[in-house]
Amino acid sequence: MTQMSAHTALHFYLLRPARKKTQEAACGMAPPLPPAALLADYAFSFSKGKVLYAAVDNHLPDIFAKQGEPMRPDEVAQLAGTDPDATARLIRALSGLGVLDETAEGTYSLSSVGQLLVSDKETGDLSPLAGVITHWNEPNTSNTWNELSRTIKEGGTGWKKTTMSKTHKSVWDYYQAHADTSGKAFDAAMRGVSSTQVPQLLQAYDGFKDLDVLMDVGGGHGALLAAITAKYPNIKGINFDQPHVIQTARSIPGVELVSGDMFKAETLPKVPNIIMKFILHDWGDAACKTILASCRGALPAEGKLLIMDFVIPNPGTAPPEARHFPTLLDIQMMMMCLGGRERSEQEWKTLLESEGFEISRIVPLGPGSPSVIEAVKA
Repeated sequence: MTQMSAHTALHFYLLRPARKKTQEAACGMAPPLPPAALLADYAFSFSKGKVLYAAVDNHLPDIFAKQGEPMRPDEVAQLAGTDPDATARLIRALSGLGVLDETAEGTYSLSSVGQLLVSDKETGDLSPLAGVITHWNEPNTSNTWNELSRTIKEGGTGWKKTTMSKTHKSVWDYYQAHADTSGKAFDAAMRGVSSTQVPQLLQAYDGFKDLDVLMDVGGGHGALLAAITAKYPNIKGINFDQPHVIQTARSIPGVELVSGDMFKAETLPKVPNIIMKFILHDWGDAACKTILASCRGALPAEGKLLIMDFVIPNPGTAPPEARHFPTLLDIQMMMMCLGGRERSEQEWKTLLESEGFEISRIVPLGPGSPSVIEAVKA
């Protein structure tokens, strides 16, 4: 199994929706569960992420990778410094998830899926997929999701109802204050997302070939522009982000680093094209309108705005599996970000038109993946 197919398998296993029987048969998979069993599976699905998180948090994938041969659970526990019985039961559960391969002798080794959880050998950093698992299951995220029912009753943002919000203004402040734990996991998770979705972007969206300058607003450390300019060296890139981000951003050939604030229009340089990847879904409509106004002021009359974000299908236009991930991610945004949300095609249209943009086309990047919303000045 290739790294990409193994990555897809792990994503599918953790986030898969109910599939139609014909789809299951075509994929060589088991038929869908009966309704009662399906609901029971949903109710217990949290355990998969927690099992994976416990494995990563106790460095089990790294131990298996370092040994390079099948191991008994007691050997793993000794190296990990963990309880032998609990470790054996965790390892058995990991084999049930397909993360470990089990032998008749009772030894275990990493499967191709499990290999994706091994830390970087040179830096020791979490692998992208281990970062995703850690981010979704570490205490900050888990404690916030525990407030979901209360958030449904009261409205607002789930994170503001946690004890963490009493000492930190926002989840972003929390990540910055806990840079070596929650912040590190979030950064690794974003690398994990980019590792699959940026290649999808370059394959599915053909509009880059016509551009000469492209500014990434909220570009972070520049990974998106690095990938785009590597494929399209004719493009001059501008990585625009807050000063403390730009100070640590890596130097990329053909990419200029510019610091500023997307909420302050005067700090954005004048450019012909702008891209934003997973920026607007962090914010409510009022904040998004301010960001869009800043972008509009930076663009010429014929300028182009590219938004890489999820587009929830309009009601009645798509089967459940097409709505599964973006609608769950919408709940994540409601819980973690102040006003954050995923939007439907109509909601994107209304938001963009309110700030003088019109959608020229929407390019989906694949099932369960975001889209590129291409907009121009109206």
